Amino acid sequence: MDTITINNNNYQIGNIAKNKYQLLQPLIISLNPTITTREFNVHLTEILKQPNYSCIGIWYNNNLIACCGYWLLYKFYNGKHIEVDNVAVLPNYRNLGLGKILMQQIHNIAAFNNCKIIELNAYVHNNLAHKFYLNLGYKILGYHFQKTLNVH
Repeated sequence: MDTITINNNNYQIGNIAKNKYQLLQPLIISLNPTITTREFNVHLTEILKQPNYSCIGIWYNNNLIACCGYWLLYKFYNGKHIEVDNVAVLPNYRNLGLGKILMQQIHNIAAFNNCKIIELNAYVHNNLAHKFYLNLGYKILGYHFQKTLNVH
């Protein structure tokens, strides 16, 4: 785990161990308020089965305050790449540059894994995220489509 200092406060950044992913719950729910605790736990069980998913975090006073999940993937249209998932910072810790720090860490992980592309999705209504990613040099390339199926 590495230490970063912001405004004379020390934060730790590093990988989140899979057996600690339960700590993600408040961050994931802050991003997706319609997800219930039960749904989070079901999704967590399935994500833990995925070999290509990892998550990094930032801690302050031993509390996880920011996270960024990512998938190492290979697709025909862009080859080996990282897909960023669930970048979240708890409200009391926003505007400190933690999101930028997380994304720099993702860039480092991408380079280490010989990925030439980082891709991500942002909700259409999340204008702050759009501005954040555009300021980091990301480009909007298309639309993300989704259809809900009535399966049980």
